Amino acid sequence: MKKRKLINFIKGFRIEKTEEKLQQYVKMCFLDTIMVLSAGTRNQSSGKAATFAKKYFSGADATILRTGERVGLMGAALANAMAANALDMDDGFNLTKGHPGAGIIGGIISASEMLECSYGDFLSALLVGYEISMRQGLCVQNYYNFYHSTGAYIGVGIAAAINKLWNTTDEELVNSIGIADYYGPLVPCMRTVREPSMNKDGIYLGTQIGVEAVLLARSGFDGKAPLLLDDRYKDHIRTLGEKYYIYDLYFKFFSCCR
Repeated sequence: MKKRKLINFIKGFRIEKTEEKLQQYVKMCFLDTIMVLSAGTRNQSSGKAATFAKKYFSGADATILRTGERVGLMGAALANAMAANALDMDDGFNLTKGHPGAGIIGGIISASEMLECSYGDFLSALLVGYEISMRQGLCVQNYYNFYHSTGAYIGVGIAAAINKLWNTTDEELVNSIGIADYYGPLVPCMRTVREPSMNKDGIYLGTQIGVEAVLLARSGFDGKAPLLLDDRYKDHIRTLGEKYYIYDLYFKFFSCCR
């Protein structure tokens, strides 16, 4: 059953039980993106996101890496994702013409701080976030038959990863994925190419949606029938734990899209 396979992969995946090659690759993805994020904290857009998060997301769940201030989980994830995408140095996935790493790291690094998870838990969630995001991206591009930016689908991967860290129920996990799928911003990438702005790849809003979806599901909201569980995309579920799309990522040597 597709739903059970999805749940089992998200909840059961452990990075330390995989081959050394995959473990090293996930660590490389983390180091690449966290260094890009660190550099991006000096960017103007990162500063504006930090100010926004501090003003509108009260709390002390996690740290805005630009300023060291603690805010609510959604605010920290949004600000940190903006910093990771600020310089256009974040990793890319050619099959969706997208950039999954920035949003995933923004969401997971914030949630992992709040939940005080272990290093192994963090790396396991990071891999889950990548694999589910990239599969969701393939579904979105096929279903809508239109080129959408990364913000349209990373929320689903972020929701999956945070559920893994938070040890939520199966129902909450599936509902959060459904919510993130439905409310993921269908970002029309080519419009922001024509008229550049901080909207860019929609990553910061997609990250916020992914985190919010988990919080909504834990509050009792439901979200049915995510694209990943549609019969036409069953091969994306069937290959979980067997095929790793993370190997298809590319890393940037220059501040631009490949």
